[in-house]
Amino acid sequence: MSSRRDTVERIAVAALEILREKGSSGLTMRGVAARCGLSLSNVQYHFRTRQLLLVGITEHHLSQCRQVMAEALDRADVSLRDVLEVSLMDPSVRQIARPFRELFALALVEPQVDERLQAYYAGSHQQLTALLGQLCSEGGEEPPERALAEVATVLMTAVEGAYLIDEATGVAPDRLVDRLEAAAHLLLGLAPPTVAL
Repeated sequence: MSSRRDTVERIAVAALEILREKGSSGLTMRGVAARCGLSLSNVQYHFRTRQLLLVGITEHHLSQCRQVMAEALDRADVSLRDVLEVSLMDPSVRQIARPFRELFALALVEPQVDERLQAYYAGSHQQLTALLGQLCSEGGEEPPERALAEVATVLMTAVEGAYLIDEATGVAPDRLVDRLEAAAHLLLGLAPPTVAL
């Protein structure tokens, strides 16, 4: 890894830590410089403005998310259950998902952060829609693309929501995986998998 890339990585990690700890209002260029042991001018060399820093840490974080998910699902025979288990139960995915609350809040006031998040979710939605299409083909069904997209939206919304309220509900992630898998099958007109009550 190049020295420049190392420095950008240090800045992004420090900025994400501050964002998690103090929120958007506590994220300053000086604070990031102090956290990663760099001069303010060095941070500003890589990210000229706070807005560019926010975009940079968003891109960095989304790239990490793609990489972690790809590593966790790196095989040809990925099932819907695999995706749900990785999304809700894999420790590395759970850890990388934590900053999304702050990124969602930033997206409300920073259009470029919102653009990056929308593009990330659009790509994830396409992948999940394609996986649901494969699931249906294997089950002998061919629902319209719109129905596949709607079920993908339900699943993505449920997974994201689970991260926001999982500690408050007391529902174990493995049980949520069972329920979401069964719901997807029912919504697509497929025979539901056997789920313990």
